[in-house]
Amino acid sequence: MPAQLANLSSLEILYLSYNKMSGVIPSSLAHIPKLTYLYLDHNQFSGRIPEPFYKHSFLKEMYIEGNAFRPGVKPIGFHKVLEVSDSDFLV
Repeated sequence: MPAQLANLSSLEILYLSYNKMSGVIPSSLAHIPKLTYLYLDHNQFSGRIPEPFYKHSFLKEMYIEGNAFRPGVKPIGFHKVLEVSDSDFLV
């Protein structure tokens, strides 16, 4: 994933669903200043949700359904949404 995404200072919605991405979620995405909705569902991400997402001032929802997270990382909500106020996802 290009690191330049973090330079998109006005980006509010990022849709990366169904892209066969794998590995850990890049914490650089948490540095997109106005990001409000992040769609990462139905990829092959694993590991934990990086802590910078919990400190993001605009991020409201992060869609993570259909990935390969470690046991203990349980999506919540009707759409399997991570609400950034949920401390169960911290590393």
